Amino acid sequence: MTKTEIVEANSGKTPLHMMSGAAILGLDWALFTGNIATGGLATIAVSLGGFIAGSVLVTGVQRFRAGDSWTRSLLKGAVAGAVVGIPMPIAGTALGGAILGWSGLSLLKGKLPGK
Repeated sequence: MTKTEIVEANSGKTPLHMMSGAAILGLDWALFTGNIATGGLATIAVSLGGFIAGSVLVTGVQRFRAGDSWTRSLLKGAVAGAVVGIPMPIAGTALGGAILGWSGLSLLKGKLPGK
């Protein structure tokens, strides 16, 4: 899929920018997969870090890439931070599927090289 096709697929038709969806799912996967190595002892720190990182990343993407207002960007960032901060992986859940749909990432299925 070319850069132009990705931009067209995510041209305001979805509530979240594709980069926001990727950030949410990527952070969730990275943080809570790594937390397994600690036997769950770092759950509070990982959840707090996930909330902060998810909020900041999604707010920035929504404001500067998607062109949302500061209010909408901050709201979406706070919701994303809460989702990332949930101390369990969300990728295989209904919530993960919703994020794929809301961000337009599901449009990329089968269009990436090697698929």
